[in-house]
Amino acid sequence: MTIRENLEKEIGKDRVLVVNSTMEAKEIITWQDAVTMLFNEKAYTLIPRSAGEQLRSSSVSIDKPLVVVLVKYAQRHNRIFDLEDVVTKSYVRQRDNFTCAYCGEYGNTVDHIQPWSRGGPNTWGNLVTACKDCNGRKADRTPEEAGMKRPVIKSGFTLNNKLQTVQDMMYEALTELSS
Repeated sequence: MTIRENLEKEIGKDRVLVVNSTMEAKEIITWQDAVTMLFNEKAYTLIPRSAGEQLRSSSVSIDKPLVVVLVKYAQRHNRIFDLEDVVTKSYVRQRDNFTCAYCGEYGNTVDHIQPWSRGGPNTWGNLVTACKDCNGRKADRTPEEAGMKRPVIKSGFTLNNKLQTVQDMMYEALTELSS
């Protein structure tokens, strides 16, 4: 198995690694979001998928990306969130490293642990990142009522070890591709 194939396995089948213009890993997103960035000229493909997969429309055909690079530098949000910060969905997803609090997979929605419709507040302690499937399965219930574990709230943004791992693998893949 090549280094690029190992990188693909680590990132995930339908995911794309986004790196900053400084070649620093930023986040892992869906391939659909990456393609939107490509078409809006916010990023370019650094490493395409190894199987030669292509995305086609009536007028365009592009290689399915594995790693994209942002055209402009985007500041990382390595910060500690405290209880006095205004709660936003964006900050909750950053705090949780875009990881579903229920299943541990990629999460891009925000869930109220105690449902909003039942008096659950918009506070740091009641909001967590969730994937669409878990958020839909939990619906308008508490985690316990939905047969799910109660999530543990993190106190702040922590270094995402997976991003560090895939960044290191990306550098190895670039070396492999250039040889």
